Amino acid sequence: MNCNACCICNLPFRLFLGFLLIQTDCLVLQVRNEELFIHDRGILQCYIHGMNSTETHVEDLMVQWKVTSSGGDKVLYTFKSGKHDAKRDGAKITEGELRKGNASLSLPNVQVDDEGDYHCIVWFNTSKSEDKLKVIVSARPQINLTPKEVHLLVGNEKSLDCTVHGYYPKKIGITWKRIKDGVETAVMGDVCTGAPTSNDDGTYNRRSRLRLLPSIDDNGTVYTCEVIHKTLFKPAVTESTLFVEEPRDMLLDLLLVVTGIGAAVIVVLGLHWHFRFNGGSPPVIDIVTPDQLKHKEKTRLSCQMSGLRSKCIKLFLKLKRRKHDFINIFEWENKSAIVTRKCDNTDETIIPLNSGMGSCDPESSFKVKIASTNCYSDGTYSIACEISVLPDYYTDHDSELLVELHDGQQNPVRKSKKICVSGVKPRMSGIIMPPVVNHNEVVALTCPIIGFKPRPATITWYKIDRDGQKREIVKVDAENKQTVEADTGKRAKYSHSLGEMQADDATNDVMSVLIFLPTLKEDDDSTYICKVYHEATKYTLERKAILQVKAAPKLDFVQLSPDVPVANSPLTLSCKIHSYFPKDNLEVFWYYDGKLMEEGTNVGAVSTTKDNLHYCTSAFNFTPTWKDVGKKFTCEVKHGGLLQPKHMHWTLEELVLVPTVTEILSDPPLPELGKPVTLHCLLKNYYPKDCTVAWIRGFERIDDREEISEPVFNKDTKLYSREVHKTFIPTIDDNGTEFTVEIVQSGVTHRPPNNGYTMLLKAQSPTVSKISTISLMHQKSVKQ
Repeated sequence: MNCNACCICNLPFRLFLGFLLIQTDCLVLQVRNEELFIHDRGILQCYIHGMNSTETHVEDLMVQWKVTSSGGDKVLYTFKSGKHDAKRDGAKITEGELRKGNASLSLPNVQVDDEGDYHCIVWFNTSKSEDKLKVIVSARPQINLTPKEVHLLVGNEKSLDCTVHGYYPKKIGITWKRIKDGVETAVMGDVCTGAPTSNDDGTYNRRSRLRLLPSIDDNGTVYTCEVIHKTLFKPAVTESTLFVEEPRDMLLDLLLVVTGIGAAVIVVLGLHWHFRFNGGSPPVIDIVTPDQLKHKEKTRLSCQMSGLRSKCIKLFLKLKRRKHDFINIFEWENKSAIVTRKCDNTDETIIPLNSGMGSCDPESSFKVKIASTNCYSDGTYSIACEISVLPDYYTDHDSELLVELHDGQQNPVRKSKKICVSGVKPRMSGIIMPPVVNHNEVVALTCPIIGFKPRPATITWYKIDRDGQKREIVKVDAENKQTVEADTGKRAKYSHSLGEMQADDATNDVMSVLIFLPTLKEDDDSTYICKVYHEATKYTLERKAILQVKAAPKLDFVQLSPDVPVANSPLTLSCKIHSYFPKDNLEVFWYYDGKLMEEGTNVGAVSTTKDNLHYCTSAFNFTPTWKDVGKKFTCEVKHGGLLQPKHMHWTLEELVLVPTVTEILSDPPLPELGKPVTLHCLLKNYYPKDCTVAWIRGFERIDDREEISEPVFNKDTKLYSREVHKTFIPTIDDNGTEFTVEIVQSGVTHRPPNNGYTMLLKAQSPTVSKISTISLMHQKSVKQ
């Protein structure tokens, strides 16, 4: 796999992580450490892009999550050979998602001890990728100031108590302030703040008390308890108001008390007489529900019926859902089930709790039971119902709960309550994209949509071109049906995939991944928008990403000039760098055996292709010596289109060292015409071993086979030497002729200068033969 084709691990926590980018040959990580709150659910997102779910065998894939914390290193989860092994309660990887490249790990009910460095390790075939991220857990403080109002007489004393509990981390600040006539001052004295105490779940509590001993001038003073903690965007302030009065006359107070007691006795006796002999007021029904119920979050409602007198009771709970009529979901009746017994000289009424028929909601959202009964000395009793609700937005929102009570009155008593069920809005971090987007290299833009419910949501991707034209390229409707923009070419440019996870509380996390092949012409400086519409909350939000498309430079192999390096002769190494964009941020460096070379390097003029891609050639000039053999030369290129520098290496495996040729000598020193002569010389300190030697007579090569000895290797210098001979019979034409040698070594021809041998033949003494008579006669006859 090409390292420039990034695989995305993009992954965010709930209210946490930025993302992981993982690929199988190289690994890139971008992490943004944020707070994860205690008891929340964390999702460690880890995406491996490019896996084909129809071709990938999970047996070839291994995923491991590890954590390093104050307690040491431990493995949280391992998936290997198709088997899951969870070491942490609730930790979970979905195998179906894993086939799509989604190696995300879900961690429910995050605790303080979940803090640490988390490692996502992925093995795919023979490739491994790993990186780490930091999990930070926090808990917001709960603050309670009591009492909310203080009433004191001048001279009396009381304390305000500010309790902060359930917070993490430990460091917290608590200060008291006094506000009087709009002027706020800090309270320094009469304050006692205790040390933090720890809870079983790792959170902390802290308590601070303020002693009050007011004067009449302090009437109306407001005291505030201000708490500062890292989880709070601004200090949390709670307040209490002080009311101060002057002491009154004791006799007048006593008279008022006696008068009040007498009036209360008269009222109580009157009410008792009325209730005992006139049947009393009708029963009271009180239904207690939250303002809104959350989709698929278990909630308890209560229904209290008080003022009951009849021994024959019928109770109905009815529910009316949208576009439907009322249905009975609970029915309870007692006839002779009420028993009366003496208890502390009073009659106590006992009602068995199992007198009801139970819950019968066809949607199973509402379950009702009688929770308790209470009897009172005035002859009345009360019944409490407990209603357990697991609401569904689509079936239970805007429904009406009706309580109907029959207790022997002429008309039943009814009380209804509107049931409102709400969804949870989605949250989105920024669009996750690779740190570098390269021309004609696959890119994946990931849009994390987390923490929402119920599921139906419409996801739309838009593109705004450089000219400002906006168009829809991908749409996923509420039923997960995808529509992708068609291309006029052979295939569509864009593809889209969804990764989904659902928690036990029906909360949804969705990863919308847009995959395409960006080009400089179509995508540079363009804007991609991910827009989400959540049907249940009527909530819309979007995130944007602006693409800066680059083209990563490509490097050709290092070229040599001349083709064969010769010791002590200038050599040029050159590397062509091409197909990159933009032009200006290219840097080229040459290294010799790991050391940066600052001299002898240059970059030639930059040229541009018709596709607006650039190319140039960088060169390094030096003169190699024998000590350079085996050294590695590196051309390094840095560019905005590269996550890491690119390198092209070349090693000087072999260097041609031209031999030193000794003076050519003759044996015998003075050759004679017609007698054999041997010319010889010595080739010293050359490399490599093999070479060809030719003898040159004047300007012509002697084609006869030369005589040459085997090379001799010097272990100290690592060089070779050999002797060269040439034996022949000189002719008169060789007299005064220069003889030289020509050496061909690794394709390099070398003729040593100024070491030729000029042959001078030995002089011959003149000889006279006998003149015969015939010769004289012949001469005479000629003269005549």
